[in-house]
Amino acid sequence: MKDPTSALAAIVGGRFRAAPGTQIEQFDGIALTATEVPGGQNYRGTFSNGDINECTRGFNVKQTNGSLYGVTTAGHCENNGRDETTGVSLAFRQEWVSNGVDSQWHTFSGGNNYLVVPKFYNGAGVVTVTGAQGVAQGQYICKYGRSTGQTCGYTDPYTYTDSYGAFYRMNSNSTYPRQSLEGDSGGPVFTGSIALGQVHGRDGGNPTPGPVTNMYFTPLTAWAPNNVTVGVTCYC
Repeated sequence: MKDPTSALAAIVGGRFRAAPGTQIEQFDGIALTATEVPGGQNYRGTFSNGDINECTRGFNVKQTNGSLYGVTTAGHCENNGRDETTGVSLAFRQEWVSNGVDSQWHTFSGGNNYLVVPKFYNGAGVVTVTGAQGVAQGQYICKYGRSTGQTCGYTDPYTYTDSYGAFYRMNSNSTYPRQSLEGDSGGPVFTGSIALGQVHGRDGGNPTPGPVTNMYFTPLTAWAPNNVTVGVTCYC
């Protein structure tokens, strides 16, 4: 026990009984640790027919009106998923797939063994998120995805529109001709340690991508427009 003096006093005072020959030893206490769960890790969805859907997790989130913390990926990814880094199954909560928002969130089903933290993997290491902000035209930004890793480029005023709505674009360049491929969906979009958005998809050929692809993403500011209610905010 941690305090043998108090234990002996309790025995002498009759508040604690010990069998003859009981040995009292002192130790520093039990250290309880939990595995940290940053964003930007691999997400693996499984369809009902057994087919696999690979995506990337984005920034971690917390409930706007509640006490739950969770992880995210793109809304078009399969809802039945697990975190590939830990192998833990995720509990699907909600998704939004309209009005330029393509996101879903889950809680970690590992209980107290896992701790969702305001951090993300950027392709080189785990970074602590220091804030979130909107995206400006011509801003130099980066993203991380499991297929293409970290790529960077400039945003432009053009948007890409599909059945999910209109999304921002990060342009291809000579350093990163392929800004995104299948599997990158859901990954974090950032500048340094600042959270900006979440990967939606790409252009450049369908279903087979060409040598050049631009990346399209949901800015975090789109999580709360007038016509969309997203019950979580970035854990930033």
